[in-house]
Amino acid sequence: IREFQTTRLNSTAGAGIASVLSTEAAILNPASNAFFSGSSFSYQSYSTSLRHENNQRDATDDDFPSRNRSQGIFISDQDGPVKGGIAYIKQDENDYLREQVISHIAGNISEATA
Repeated sequence: IREFQTTRLNSTAGAGIASVLSTEAAILNPASNAFFSGSSFSYQSYSTSLRHENNQRDATDDDFPSRNRSQGIFISDQDGPVKGGIAYIKQDENDYLREQVISHIAGNISEATA
């Protein structure tokens, strides 16, 4: 199973990993939450599918999955002195199922450090 990628990471081909993003804080670096205010909620889902266009694929005894799906729910609250949230990620890829519950918190040490 591949690592879960948010919509932002998919759209920037991974370059968004260097950005300070609220949703991505749950799975990359929770310290960035310390620099946001307000609250956020996000549901993200993506899927891939394979069309069996090659007859040789049917000749092998490999039961290759025709559809993969990943989804995540992200909830964050950044209003108090300690900021954080919770995320639920479910992935069904290549006949494997992975579920993750992630909690994250962050607080400022100084004006520019968390």
